[in-house]
Parts: sequence; C-alpha cells; structure tokens
Amino acid sequence: MRKTSITRTSAAIFGATLLLGAAACSTDEAKDNANKATDAVESAVNDATAGQDSGESTAAEGEGSEGMDDEGAADDAASEDVAEADLPGEVTEAAEAANLGAFKSAEKVGDNVLAEFDNGWVVSSPDGGTHPIVGKIGETWNADGALDNEVGLPTDGEKEIESGWEQPFTNGTIQWTQDEDGQFSAKYM
Repeated sequence: MRKTSITRTSAAIFGATLLLGAAACSTDEAKDNANKATDAVESAVNDATAGQDSGESTAAEGEGSEGMDDEGAADDAASEDVAEADLPGEVTEAAEAANLGAFKSAEKVGDNVLAEFDNGWVVSSPDGGTHPIVGKIGETWNADGALDNEVGLPTDGEKEIESGWEQPFTNGTIQWTQDEDGQFSAKYM
C-alpha cells in the first residue's frame, strides 16, 4: 500500500512539474513570438518611412499626359478608386494572361489605371499601353512609389536576361539580377 501511495504521489508531482514546465515554456515562447512580431512591425514601419523619405521626387513641372508629369510619373492629380467591374477590358485580360490571381484594388489617376492583384499589378496608360508588373521588379516598382515612381510606367512586359529579368519603363529600366555572390537585387538603369 505504501509503495502505491509513493508511486501515485511521485506521478502527481512529476505530472505537475511537466505541466508547469510546459506552461513556462509556452509563456516564454509566447513572449518570444510577441517580441518577434513587435520587431517585425517596427522594421516594417522603419522600412516604409525610409522608402517614403528616399522615394520623394522633385518632378519637373511641364506638359505631358493628363495625370502625368513630363517624365512619365504620376503627378499630384486626384486618385480615384476603381471597382473590379469598372476596370478596362485590357487590364482584366492582361491580369488573366499573366495569372495574377484575384483582384485586390485599383486606382485611376488621370488616364492611367493601376490594378493590384494577388500576384502582381497591371498598369494601363495611353502612352505606354497595358502591361503586368510582377515578381521582384513589381515589388520594387510598387515600394518605390508605383504610379509616382521616378522610373515611370511600364512600356513593355518583363523579359528574361542573362543574369535575371528586366522591364522597361518610360524613364528607364528596372532589373532584378544576380551578382557574383549569387545574391539578387533590384537596379534602376
């Protein structure tokens, strides 16, 4: 009887220790996860703030397309939201052809339309036509101002080059290429 009582007591103590240990670990893990999430949010805010500071442009004033400055970037014209049903047909067709996924949002500035989808963007402009912007080139273009990006609007689709990809825009080209160390990065040309 005494042996059974000791075994039960030991099992109860062992079980309680395991339970408290697991709770302590999950509390530490939860604190670590919360700290990681906080750090990620702070990093994202800092990146966004830095992107806005470095992305500010001093566009020359001049004549150009409605909603565009003379360098092909959107000016301060009012932006209006566009519903999916109101998108120009060529935007929808380009998104479907590029397998961009579900529609997220769209805006119109002057005669230029920017539509965002799950896997990229489609830009339509009277001067440059309608072209998808995808992958890291799309992410770079979007992060650096999208319609307000100094490189302007796309004039053709993305093309594969020797060390990566490139896409032409009204004021230059964005390349996503691999360096000698095997690291990929965006370059404005």
